Amino acid sequence: MNFWRTVALIGWTSSSVQAIRHIQFASPLQALTIPDADVPPTPRSRYLKKIAAGLQAEQQVRDKLGEDGPIAVDISQADWAQAATANAKRQQLHKDRMLEEAFDKAVASVDAKLSKKQQSSSSTSPSQYQFVGVIQPNDASQVIQWFARPKPANSKWSVRLVHVNRDAIVHDLFRRGKIDLFGRYTNTGSKDPETGLPVVRSQYSVRERSWK
Repeated sequence: MNFWRTVALIGWTSSSVQAIRHIQFASPLQALTIPDADVPPTPRSRYLKKIAAGLQAEQQVRDKLGEDGPIAVDISQADWAQAATANAKRQQLHKDRMLEEAFDKAVASVDAKLSKKQQSSSSTSPSQYQFVGVIQPNDASQVIQWFARPKPANSKWSVRLVHVNRDAIVHDLFRRGKIDLFGRYTNTGSKDPETGLPVVRSQYSVRERSWK
């Protein structure tokens, strides 16, 4: 991924404000990593490509052979039934051998191309930096805050989005006894015009738990 593609991606992400605000995250921390384009294919993708090429080669052989022709046999002979069975078996074995050879040849060709492509691809990305975008709370003026750092030599990604669910983190720390929650309530001295009840202002704070 070159620098201008990275800049374009950042601009597109920054403009998608409404879409990002509606993303729902269940865990305290989630990340979306965009890998570089030169990452080698996975074993599963290699397998699927080879199987697809082999099946296509088999189909081409079947189309070329067409339907099985009549089996030549001399019915005047006493063992004509056995001869017909043997001829049909030889014909089927010949067809299976042609299909197998076509399949193996196609798979070997695709495997060689994938291996050559993997060897020729560079292990490093042209981008010299990694960009990490941290999604901010909904009430923040800046939806995503971007950070950049020099890219490690063997790293295979250039852009990553990180969402920190602060509420989930606070809940987890409280559940594990790491923090305490404090609430302060202040009577403002005024009353709600609809209910007539006093208006109370609440303020909450989080502190690290101390056993001293």
